[in-house]
Amino acid sequence: MAETPSNHILRRLRKQLGLSQPELEAIAGVSLYYIGRMELGRHCPSLRTIRRLAHGLHAAGLDMDEQDIVCLLVREWECT
Repeated sequence: MAETPSNHILRRLRKQLGLSQPELEAIAGVSLYYIGRMELGRHCPSLRTIRRLAHGLHAAGLDMDEQDIVCLLVREWECT
């Protein structure tokens, strides 16, 4: 998978909230290993994983509707 700006969307949102990867792991219930791989563009998440991440980001205080976060992540991720 080529590294594109969309591969960094998760990192940008996480950092906007001031969360570390382990904190997002605890909130979203997504493995730290996968969070790191997704942020590096080395893993294409399933829709289930995207929903878990959206729920975690929303719960951590991201000022967006949870469904809007899902749409943003789905639209921005380029999985081949």
